[in-house]
Amino acid sequence: MIDRDAPSHRPPGPARGYQQWRSLLFMHWAIPTEVIRPLVPARLELDLLDGTAFVGVVPFVMQGVRPGWWPRQLAFAFLETNVRTYVCYNGQPGVYFFSLDAASQLAVWVARRFWGLPYYRAEMHIERNGDEFHYRCRRHGSGVRHEVRYQLGELLGPSKLGTTEHFLLERYLLFL
Repeated sequence: MIDRDAPSHRPPGPARGYQQWRSLLFMHWAIPTEVIRPLVPARLELDLLDGTAFVGVVPFVMQGVRPGWWPRQLAFAFLETNVRTYVCYNGQPGVYFFSLDAASQLAVWVARRFWGLPYYRAEMHIERNGDEFHYRCRRHGSGVRHEVRYQLGELLGPSKLGTTEHFLLERYLLFL
């Protein structure tokens, strides 16, 4: 049985780093498991919702990014988009990233060098008009790009355990 609640609780000890996600858009598509299984390391189990695998594309603004020991005044911000699916490892639910695009060369370098994450440098822009956003991303050196317009909805607060929202949104662990 997967414990979907425990990962949402703060672990003991000091924080290793800080970040805030703002102006998020979660987009999800159901994908046949036979299509996605070969793309995910064999040691990770696909985490399915009612027998269905999902891929998410999540554009957002990262703010207050810094290591735990770094002064708050020196934190930085950048745009990011991640492409992910949902997995379990040793009974713990988390995410597996296919790619992460970032508008920060430093973030890309650090994430690749120290965490082995598949980050890519991208030219990214976000424009806000009231509660509407226009988000654009073009990965350097490739044809990968996306553009989306979205409108902020009501503040949802924490998702209720057992809901689709909880399954897709309340993910606090990542697995490589």
